[in-house]
Amino acid sequence: MGGVKKNRAKRQKIKASRMIDAIKADLDDPKRAKELRENRPVDVDLPGLGQFYCLECDKHFVSAPALEKHESGKPHKNRLRRFRDEPYTIEESVMASGQGSADRGIGMRTS
Repeated sequence: MGGVKKNRAKRQKIKASRMIDAIKADLDDPKRAKELRENRPVDVDLPGLGQFYCLECDKHFVSAPALEKHESGKPHKNRLRRFRDEPYTIEESVMASGQGSADRGIGMRTS
């Protein structure tokens, strides 16, 4: 039953990471993005003392070469592709669930 335990750990890791819309908001604000990338405080509990951080993936790395290798890898590039699309707004999600007012477009004649 190793597969079940592995999948559970994977789901928990995904839930614990920051959501796409929160990271996108940080990336859209250049001042905040620069602050998160460059001025990292030293934290002894994080890998690499918290100095090597991938903002898009919300991961810390042990060294600069490890961060560079991560940035050239497929998971990082897939994550960047997810940022190209605009996140759904609350109104769009309500409309998609069928709870919002319908946009009927041009009025149709019934007679």
